[in-house]
Amino acid sequence: LKIDVQGYAPEVLEGSINMIKENLIDVIEVELILSDLYEKSNNIYDIEKFLIPNNYKLIGQVKNISNIKINSPFSIDLVYGNKYIYEMLNK
Repeated sequence: LKIDVQGYAPEVLEGSINMIKENLIDVIEVELILSDLYEKSNNIYDIEKFLIPNNYKLIGQVKNISNIKINSPFSIDLVYGNKYIYEMLNK
C-alpha cells in the first residue's frame, strides 16, 4: 500500500484499519512531508499509532535527494512491514 495523500495518511490508515489489524497488507509505504506545504501536516506518531500496535515495524525508507535544496519542503517515505515481512527480513 503506497500512501501519498498530502497530509491525509492517518485517514487512509484509519479507513484501512481492519486490513491492518488482520495483517493483510504486507508492506505500507507512507510519504510524510515535514513542513507546512499542505493544509494538513503529519508526524511519525500520526502514522505509527495505527501501525505499531498492529505488529507493523519500520523496515526502511525511500531516499529522496531532492530534499537538499534550501527552503524546500522536507519529505520522507517510510516503509513498514507486517510481522511476517519483518520476520522474513530478519532471518
